[in-house]
Amino acid sequence: MASAAQVAPAAATTGTLGAGTAGAHKLAELLALARAARGAAAAAVIQQALEHPAVFTFGELLASPNIAAVGAGRPAL
Repeated sequence: MASAAQVAPAAATTGTLGAGTAGAHKLAELLALARAARGAAAAAVIQQALEHPAVFTFGELLASPNIAAVGAGRPAL
């Protein structure tokens, strides 16, 4: 049976923003950038998210209107 000390690190790596603290912090940073990014800048935010080794979830980023506009091939208003 695993002790609480062995289980706690695994529990800390789950969540909606990314894998662990590093992923959560990086995704939060990218979400802040996405709020102001348009066009090529929004595409660069997507690229950063895809390349970051600790970011594993993208739902919040994809839900951003400016990021969704890149996927739709139109500029965000």
